Amino acid sequence: MKIGEFSRRYGVSRDTVRYYVNAGLLIPDDQGAQYQFTERECQDMETILRLKGLCFSLKEIAEYLSVLRVSTMVEPESIRDVVDLWTIKAGAGRAD
Repeated sequence: MKIGEFSRRYGVSRDTVRYYVNAGLLIPDDQGAQYQFTERECQDMETILRLKGLCFSLKEIAEYLSVLRVSTMVEPESIRDVVDLWTIKAGAGRAD
């Protein structure tokens, strides 16, 4: 799907989608002057929106997505990276 349909599907502006692409949060196929968004980008966008709803920063979301992209989530190091990210986030939100 093209950027207009993708942005409407997720209720965000085209500029927001372009920003996410430039930041490496979304990695669509680049066909000349147009992006082509696939199911992979849809899954990534749903993850982005879910984590934003939990007050994760875009930097934290990028870290999480990068682990997911290079891992099958069975490697102990990958699981530890995600647990560390979530633990840090949970600790930052606590009012001790």
